Amino acid sequence: MATTLAPHVYRALINFKLHGALEIEKYEIRAADMDECKQLANTYPHDDGLDSLLQRAKIAQKHEDVLILKATDFEDPKDPTNAAIFALTFGEDENYDSSAEIEYWIAPTHHGKGLAIKLLKAISDHAFYSWGVASLKTKALKNALAYQYTLERAGFEKAGTLKGKKTKYAQVLHALYTKQNPRLYPQHAG
Repeated sequence: MATTLAPHVYRALINFKLHGALEIEKYEIRAADMDECKQLANTYPHDDGLDSLLQRAKIAQKHEDVLILKATDFEDPKDPTNAAIFALTFGEDENYDSSAEIEYWIAPTHHGKGLAIKLLKAISDHAFYSWGVASLKTKALKNALAYQYTLERAGFEKAGTLKGKKTKYAQVLHALYTKQNPRLYPQHAG
């Protein structure tokens, strides 16, 4: 399948999908498959954030430039209440450097414990230093202040506002966040 990824990023992603794993405290982060995502969807049936990631997982089955990661607790890796899911979509930024858009979902049992910050930092560091990604971007609903706070604590910087879907009642607004590779952009080293 054809890809627009830089060859070094493409090779690193394929290698990670086949053999890779990160360990952060008591969590292991590795590539996830669709069955694992479906198990989480059955555990949390009406979760919009998880539904969005499931849509990304369906795309991942057809395209090589999307990576789904699952973080699980070493103590009970089969327990879906101990899980976090990350979706990274790889491409190029406006400077033709490799970039990735990241989305995440954390099981409700882990909300407010700082886990998202730790995992976002670990995944972004790995994307920068092991995969050669130049920048990461993500978005948060404009009124989702806790989500925005998490992104800022993980080293992302607010970069603007995006208009989303227009609903029956209002225009949906998103805050856009970016994080730059400190090796390539030393002014953003934090």
